[in-house]
Amino acid sequence: MILILTSVADTHAASFAAELPSAFVLTCHELAQTPIRLHPAQFPNSTLSLGGRTIHLTEITAVLNLLPAVVANEFPELPEAERAAQAAAFRVLLAYLQSSLPCTVVNRPSPVSMTGTVPNAPAWFAAAAAAGIPLARLRASSDGKGLLGGRGPAIGVTYLGGRIVAASGTAADEYTPALARMCRLEYLRAVYRQEDSGIRFLGADSYPDIRTPATRAALRDYFLRRAA
Repeated sequence: MILILTSVADTHAASFAAELPSAFVLTCHELAQTPIRLHPAQFPNSTLSLGGRTIHLTEITAVLNLLPAVVANEFPELPEAERAAQAAAFRVLLAYLQSSLPCTVVNRPSPVSMTGTVPNAPAWFAAAAAAGIPLARLRASSDGKGLLGGRGPAIGVTYLGGRIVAASGTAADEYTPALARMCRLEYLRAVYRQEDSGIRFLGADSYPDIRTPATRAALRDYFLRRAA
């Protein structure tokens, strides 16, 4: 059984689940109304009502985590004054559940991020530097929209489950798996800039965006291989 965790605002998860065998979509709104019994000391005995039946959490064979954040709007049934507290409680619950499941989670949350171990852009730069990846030279944009890295073309590389989704034919194909392994991620999309001195790291994201056709196809194949 494949569990897809997503937002009430997600309009793509249901169609993606239909492409997979025994896949279920679960939102925070639905989880708040779903009977769940947790046994931290004996986690295999924990149960969840899903798809009209009660399952043991260990029956879940994989999780696709499409929740980069849990926000107050996930709980429209609650009084507005209570939604923020519920969102905070569910961040803890979801982090605990996904950290405790023995199956593959793409990506498993951590104390600093709901979709991995790196919380923001400065932390990505620090992680890339720690992995020995050359960093892009940043400069302020003339229109005041932020920082730009280098002047050459941008190169995006996606990593999933030990594989590069589409090779770029550059050093980025080596840098991206190294960064993913160091950050303990099943999924990673990294962006680089081609500069005169070579490929340099520009940024990264650990949220699996199924709106992108190539990423969607790669994730579908990834889960189908595990279901075979």
